[in-house]
Amino acid sequence: MEVSKGTMPSISNAREGDMSAEELAQCLLDITSWLSENAGEPGKEYAAKPPPSPSDLASLADFLAPTPLPPSLSELLRLHDGGILLFEFTGLSVAEITQAVTDGRKEDKWAAGIVPVARNPDGELLVMDEEGLRTWTPADGKGSLDAPSLSAYLEQYSKRMLGGKLEYMEDCGIMEVA
Repeated sequence: MEVSKGTMPSISNAREGDMSAEELAQCLLDITSWLSENAGEPGKEYAAKPPPSPSDLASLADFLAPTPLPPSLSELLRLHDGGILLFEFTGLSVAEITQAVTDGRKEDKWAAGIVPVARNPDGELLVMDEEGLRTWTPADGKGSLDAPSLSAYLEQYSKRMLGGKLEYMEDCGIMEVA
């Protein structure tokens, strides 16, 4: 490697592709621990929330077909049936995902392949589609892309949490530290 005066070599260990199952499990553990310790009562409630039954998860997968249940969402739900705080959004339970899809299919802007993940107090959804994770509203349809996948979004969220870049504010959710 050649290094000239005044420059730094480019060193990177960036991952190619999504997290492994083990990395995702650690990421979700980090998020759950941070929420439990830093997000007041909502964080404690999320950490204590039980997972859905295996049959409920299987029913959700059947309901979404032919769209597959994304593995990262399946893993998130296997820990807790909804309730994760994602900035101003709150993760949906299996029943809430089913209802959101049912309601969404009645909207002109809904598209096949959309899988709702979370909802904010204004009714906007955080959804996954074939391109990644984005917002969705009945009025506007798909918003801009927030992340290439749910696991990539969760990974960056966890890094911000653990790096002291986020804080919980009651009635607002998780906010960036100025």
